[in-house]
Amino acid sequence: MGLDKFEALEERLNKILEGYTKLKGEREELISKIQEKEGELERLKEEVSSLKTERSETRTRIERLIKRLEEIPLITNNPHGYRKGISDGEEGR
Repeated sequence: MGLDKFEALEERLNKILEGYTKLKGEREELISKIQEKEGELERLKEEVSSLKTERSETRTRIERLIKRLEEIPLITNNPHGYRKGISDGEEGR
């Protein structure tokens, strides 16, 4: 009867070791995935930062262009946008 208990103990120990080995492998896979995701996260943070900088630069350029456009004098009183007089045949007077 002592031999049966020893075999049962040995079998339980083998199952525990198999489970430990399996868990250890899964842990290593998870650590690897975490490291991969951390690298991807860092790359995405850099990309977001770059896009924010680009957006800011673009906004500045657009604001400058709008300011330049606002400085252009507009001629009114003519639906076609011509200077008054030219469209009326008064050119050169």
